[in-house]
Amino acid sequence: MAVTAEDFLRLAEELLQKTAPSEIEYRTAAARAYYAVMHLVRSELNLNPAESTHGTIRRRLLSLHPATTPRFLAEAKKEWDGLWDRRHRSDYEIDQNITRETARASVRAARRIFGLK
Repeated sequence: MAVTAEDFLRLAEELLQKTAPSEIEYRTAAARAYYAVMHLVRSELNLNPAESTHGTIRRRLLSLHPATTPRFLAEAKKEWDGLWDRRHRSDYEIDQNITRETARASVRAARRIFGLK
């Protein structure tokens, strides 16, 4: 069964709604929030999934003209680097702590973007 960008965000939100999430759940929530936005942006920009890297998606998003950019993409543009940074730290910097607030920041940003769509 195929999944949607919204499915990634729902999973991130569910992880943070647990009574006592673990650090790996914080890390997973931050990463899933980023990927929710990444998949949404890639789809909206009609980019080929097989050929669109994180950098390609970022460059295309940042190149959008402000006057003609839908609000949700403008918000994604504003939040992209923070989402990416928290995802990168969550996935690769395993010797550093990822807190509940770090994960919440990503999930809140992603939910704001999706809410503007």
